[in-house]
Amino acid sequence: PQRRFTSGWIQPKFSTGVYVPSPARLDKCYVQDAQWVKPNQRLFQLSSHALELQSVRRQADWRHAGAEYDKHRRERDMHGEAIDLTRFTTELATAKTLADSTRKELESLTLKTLVAGHFSAHLPATDFVAGDLGKASCSTHWGWREQMGRPLASGTLLGVVHSPDVVAVLPLSDDQLAGITTDARVRVQIPAARAVLTATVVRIVQLHHAGHAGMHVWSDFEAPQRRSQHSNGPAVASGPNLEPHRYAALVSLPAGIHVPQGARVSAAISVPPKTLCSLTAEWLRSNVNLLAD
Repeated sequence: PQRRFTSGWIQPKFSTGVYVPSPARLDKCYVQDAQWVKPNQRLFQLSSHALELQSVRRQADWRHAGAEYDKHRRERDMHGEAIDLTRFTTELATAKTLADSTRKELESLTLKTLVAGHFSAHLPATDFVAGDLGKASCSTHWGWREQMGRPLASGTLLGVVHSPDVVAVLPLSDDQLAGITTDARVRVQIPAARAVLTATVVRIVQLHHAGHAGMHVWSDFEAPQRRSQHSNGPAVASGPNLEPHRYAALVSLPAGIHVPQGARVSAAISVPPKTLCSLTAEWLRSNVNLLAD
């Protein structure tokens, strides 16, 4: 068989980002960087004074709407007055819906993980001076006490929970991609683990895009080629020996292997040789519609 040679990196097989749901303040971090977390475990506690005030107002509106409904219902039942309760019923239902919505928003400020895995805290995008504390934060990740009390914008990425299982991401040029399919055998060399493994391609994906089944190709955290102390954005798979590629082969590695995230790998992918029969079959598949006409 022919071989296609390429190089890439190691990344977790599954990853889930921990995002700020709405503008809030960071009050507490319950976990440490690289800590193993369980499903439904608390990660961060956020707070929002504006949301708390809104919750108090909407709870009061709900109680008032309930009192008005009860008042007019009693007047109808006790005095036989012809009172239409439709408006009061609607107001009560609307007030309850708004109160419940705000309560759920407050509950969402307790950030939890839905899956088990290792938690990786992110660095803040910019430095922040805490005016009430009178000191500037260090260039530390979100879990450090220097970041407590910091205001957070909606959608801020605080960290990532990633699975212990890892895959090798092997960028491919358009020429290398031709002929490579799932289940193709791969010889993977991992210098960081001093190991050479035989594995298979499990999926072909586009770089910088999330794949199916929770697979991400450096979408929630950086590729090792562009790792920066002050950046959390997605990176381009490039470097001194790696030109930008649109596609990559994902290679599943054994569960027992311990390889650091971002470790570089080199690989040789086996591709079936092109014979006269395979070339003829490929030509027929690409021109079957033409022949039918």
